[in-house]
Amino acid sequence: MMKQYGLRKALGSAAAALVLGLSFPAQAALSHVDFESAEPRLYFEQEAIVEDGFAFSVLGGFGAVDTAGSCFIAACPAGNETRFYQGFNDGHLSLARTDGLSFQLLGFDAAFLAPLPLDPLVEAGAMRLHAVDVNGQHIDRTFLFAPSGEDGLFSFTQHGSLEQPLGGMGWLQSVEFYACTWDADGACSNPNENLGQFALDNLVLQPVPEPATLGLLALGLGGLAWRVRRVAV
Repeated sequence: MMKQYGLRKALGSAAAALVLGLSFPAQAALSHVDFESAEPRLYFEQEAIVEDGFAFSVLGGFGAVDTAGSCFIAACPAGNETRFYQGFNDGHLSLARTDGLSFQLLGFDAAFLAPLPLDPLVEAGAMRLHAVDVNGQHIDRTFLFAPSGEDGLFSFTQHGSLEQPLGGMGWLQSVEFYACTWDADGACSNPNENLGQFALDNLVLQPVPEPATLGLLALGLGGLAWRVRRVAV
């Protein structure tokens, strides 16, 4: 009876591990992408920035990686003295793993990248994410930019974190980041006369284990169940 109890306990623990693995796909090491290892320069269509196993590809427009002190064609957002990505002229930035496998997006920092300082409390638009998951399903999320401050500059806002991850952003194959801005009809649009510009930094990402890993765990559960049955008989 003690042996049977021990096996049943082990089976329960393994089942709990499998459930956790399916509910929270990210079990591998965290990646914190802050663009500090990227070369500080302009990046053009289809150029990629690779950092910590993830590739960021410029789609449309152009971008740059540098500090706020480098801004000469825009008014960089306040509150970040390190390097960050700067997306210009309604451009997009596509994110995927370099090995083509899936991942989870836990959080990121973003701000509106204004062409020049604006009036205080201007609401420019939003950061939009268009993701595709491993099943080919499309996921669209919108995160409003913080309004401009008293100095007319915008600031970074944190969206999600390791402690409070973004919901519904697991098992992803790719994510596109882009900015929409309010147009004359009150819609948040992209493209919109090259006004869709954004700053992006501090992405918290986590690779998802390969399906084979979870499959082996499920196979182990089957073996444990068979063993418990044999002992019970």
